[in-house]
Amino acid sequence: MKKIQILFAEDNDDHAELIVDSFDECKDQYQLIRSHDGQQLINDLKNRLRSHSDLPDVILLDIKMPSVDGVRTLQKIKSDQRLKKLPVIMLTTSNRDTDIDECYRYGADGYMVKPFSYNDFSLILRKTQFNMSKHI
Repeated sequence: MKKIQILFAEDNDDHAELIVDSFDECKDQYQLIRSHDGQQLINDLKNRLRSHSDLPDVILLDIKMPSVDGVRTLQKIKSDQRLKKLPVIMLTTSNRDTDIDECYRYGADGYMVKPFSYNDFSLILRKTQFNMSKHI
């Protein structure tokens, strides 16, 4: 069975470790690939498109990052015809309605408050399953 590839952008090493740890119980099902910020993630996606490599099955974006933040990265992904159907789940420590609304307004498929568990992610993933079926 093919592993679900998750490309995630997280600038904080401790938070990145928590993300990886949350998938520890099911690491045989997922392949996690980290970008350190939004610009690195966008560059990774562009390189995959140029080389005709497989795109990730789902993207996790931290909202607050240096250089290009998560919301701007989300906008770039959703404005590219080749990428706009990729499921994008936003990650943050904020549960403010304005932050959540902004993410959904720009096309986020899900929103999770850190720290989260694998079960939290699994629930969000099931909600976006219709999008993922196009990429798996």
